[in-house]
Amino acid sequence: MNSTRVVRDARTADRVLAWSLRICGGVDLLALTAFVMPLEWIRQAHQWCGFGPFPDGPIPEYLARATSLLWGLHGALLLYLARDVRAHAALIGFVAKLTVLAGVLLLALGLRTDLPTWWVALEGPVFAATGLWYLWWLNRR
Repeated sequence: MNSTRVVRDARTADRVLAWSLRICGGVDLLALTAFVMPLEWIRQAHQWCGFGPFPDGPIPEYLARATSLLWGLHGALLLYLARDVRAHAALIGFVAKLTVLAGVLLLALGLRTDLPTWWVALEGPVFAATGLWYLWWLNRR
């Protein structure tokens, strides 16, 4: 393989990785809306997802909003890393491995709880696959 193709392939991998981080980061950033939305909307979303009535009390609201905040912060981190995938390659690799681990743990947690099948089938496996996707493109560089 000639050096021109290697450079071109590395640039393509960098672009795909950066856009993947931007897309996932943008989606995760949307979770911040739940951090600030009225509690009634959270109750309606909970009901719409098939979880039944949203529990009363400060802890359920705190956990819903804190989780949304953490997903939003995760999105901000991915957007920051996408700015320069070459400079942040080591950190992207670390985040990707944590993403795979988190996906596996979310799947295990979902299987232990009474969440709907569609939720369990999507959240953990998709999160793990995202981490594997990052690692694959990172290694193609």
